[in-house]
Amino acid sequence: MKKSIVFLIVILGVTIIVNNFFLKEANAQKGIYFDTNSFDKLLIKAKNENKLIFVDCYTVWCGPCKWMVKNVFTNDTVGDFFNSNFICVKMDMEKEKGPEFTQKYEINCYPTYIFLNGDGKLIHRVSGAFSIEEFIDISKNAINPEKQYSFFKDKYDSGEISRQELISLMKLRQNSCLSFEKEVETYFKNFKSEPEYASLDWSVIKDFGLDINSPTFKFLVTNKEIFYNVYTEDSVNEVIGGIYLKEMYKCFSSKKIDTTRYISLRSDLINLNLLPQSHSLVALADFQFYKVIGNWKKFANSAIFYVDNYLPKNENEFYILNDLAWDFYKHIDAIIYLDIAIGWVKRSIELHQDYYNTDTYAHLLYKRGKKVEAQTMAEKAIELGKVEKTDVSDTEVLLKKIKAMK
Repeated sequence: MKKSIVFLIVILGVTIIVNNFFLKEANAQKGIYFDTNSFDKLLIKAKNENKLIFVDCYTVWCGPCKWMVKNVFTNDTVGDFFNSNFICVKMDMEKEKGPEFTQKYEINCYPTYIFLNGDGKLIHRVSGAFSIEEFIDISKNAINPEKQYSFFKDKYDSGEISRQELISLMKLRQNSCLSFEKEVETYFKNFKSEPEYASLDWSVIKDFGLDINSPTFKFLVTNKEIFYNVYTEDSVNEVIGGIYLKEMYKCFSSKKIDTTRYISLRSDLINLNLLPQSHSLVALADFQFYKVIGNWKKFANSAIFYVDNYLPKNENEFYILNDLAWDFYKHIDAIIYLDIAIGWVKRSIELHQDYYNTDTYAHLLYKRGKKVEAQTMAEKAIELGKVEKTDVSDTEVLLKKIKAMK
């Protein structure tokens, strides 16, 4: 009997020590504590503690995923909120049960965050990178019964969803990289367009778009002058043009290229004469289409036309110029075109110099046989790359080739 009591005391003592150790470990860890138990055990734990499971759905190559881990997940305020309200787990979508999980919960982009109950039912979801404040605010919706994704989805499936609730569902699907075309069509099928809801209806068209084959879109195009009087010509044309552009992209964004449909849509968009949108959108789509199908001569001409006439002067200008200049380096040999590409990348560097556009410049100069300038830019690119902690091995290979030039 004494031995049993002593043994029990020892066991209790060890248990307390072990529990205290893990408690200290959890407290010592900054930010969110991610449980490493099996998912089946986490479901049981979620039921017992009446909590939702927060799942960070990531991949190892996802830049925004890494940014969230470094800048948000390690924050103490975030950790306090998530560790108190959720059971947290990380899951690589490309390993072990990841692919099965991806299919079951429709994980279409990264990072995606989903919240499940103890039965594995999807309660809430959102995708993307967020600030600390945004991430906490978004996650508060997961524990608010009237803001959860499942609240709106269940109402939609039952056919008892209101106009505003359906818009909320579409926003949640849009922000989770899920399709929302069916919900948009349901909106215009179930709810009549009335003057008091005009601005709400237009926000749906503007924010979510329409299927190009839908009756609602056809009505919008046919009666666009009516909408001009309410929403301005520019805003209406922008929406119509954007829907056409989206449909044109579909013709060459999959494995099967549909050239016939692309040409048909292109012609329809031009004939609509949505100036200035029609021609700028066609120019934008054309060089991407010719790039995908590998028609490099037409790609070069359409890219030049786009840059000369429609390239927007904004924060993305330097990136687009560098991207196109690199395509010219890779696929174009005519000197006149290479010199145009050199002009683009020089402009890109003027706007914002980094490793990538400096490296592009070095490659183009090398291809043009300009040894001295090419070597200078290659060395500069390597210098920038090391500062930016970027892999510079390709530029180092280029530098050796440049030095071997006669």
